[in-house]
Amino acid sequence: MFNIVAALRSKEAENVTRQGIDGIVTKHATPEMKEWLVQCTLKMPRHLAGTLAYNHWQMDWRDLIPRIDLPTLIISGRASAAAPWKSQEWVHRQIKGSQFEVFEEAEGGQHFMFIENPEKFNRMIMEYLG
Repeated sequence: MFNIVAALRSKEAENVTRQGIDGIVTKHATPEMKEWLVQCTLKMPRHLAGTLAYNHWQMDWRDLIPRIDLPTLIISGRASAAAPWKSQEWVHRQIKGSQFEVFEEAEGGQHFMFIENPEKFNRMIMEYLG
């Protein structure tokens, strides 16, 4: 974690960002999609991205998640290393009445399933909203 944060604040920030994107898309993501994600990500100054990543990785929400009492849809990707599906299944078990859906890797089931498979993602959202 500390190495990634430091690298995001260094002259290697763009390379680290490119490697990071490669790690959170499926093997089915096109080079054009990955480049678009990189360019979108690079719009945020890298030193701020490092701070955001550090703050995000240091948060522990386990005591707050069970207190969520609103309708909740949890969507995860089976191939996600950034937010493993089993962790999201745990979140689902903590939130009474929540709904849990998983995208398989072949369906774009990584961190950006809403970009890799927008049709299925949007359909799930619309069905959930009724």
